[in-house]
Amino acid sequence: MSDITTITDGINPVGPGPSVVHKGVYTLWKKADGTLRIQYHREDKEEEDFFELPGAMVLLAERMAKGEMNPMEMIKEVTKMMMNRPT
Repeated sequence: MSDITTITDGINPVGPGPSVVHKGVYTLWKKADGTLRIQYHREDKEEEDFFELPGAMVLLAERMAKGEMNPMEMIKEVTKMMMNRPT
């Protein structure tokens, strides 16, 4: 069985679908400031790794999902965050 599938428009193939990058187990943590930490242990590695989504970005995504802001408003907010970040 192939890891690559084909996406169709219901009838015709339109391109390759998603493919597996790696497999493993993960833990999702939510920090006090709203940051999400995704910690994972790949099957092909000895050590664990992680990445984090800042709480402010999670909040914006939640507001978009609820329809409380439109994409342009989100872009403006992200731009403000990036301009004000410490160097």
